[in-house]
Amino acid sequence: MFSSKPHGDPSTPMLRAYVGDNIVFRLLAGMQNETHTFVVSGHGYRPERYDRDSRVTNTIHVGIAERYDFPNKAGGFQQMAGDYMYYNGRTSKLSKGSGESSVFWMKYRKI
Repeated sequence: MFSSKPHGDPSTPMLRAYVGDNIVFRLLAGMQNETHTFVVSGHGYRPERYDRDSRVTNTIHVGIAERYDFPNKAGGFQQMAGDYMYYNGRTSKLSKGSGESSVFWMKYRKI
């Protein structure tokens, strides 16, 4: 379902990296009167990046004027090449397909 092979690459921006590459998701929520969630399929990160006891999650709740940096390795938990999604996990935002909640893609290749 999430493969670009049968349907081609999406029109939204795509991140490209090789499996094992260092990547960082830098997230900044503007001054909106709403909260959002940031979801990355197949990946996990620590909301408190310098706390080794911080839980690993693939979804973060983002409020007004919050910012996060999530360092990671391309390829996710399983270190696999493939297509992955990142998106706003709020059902209402995802189903509307609005600009701030579009589904974006990452494509990882084997070295």
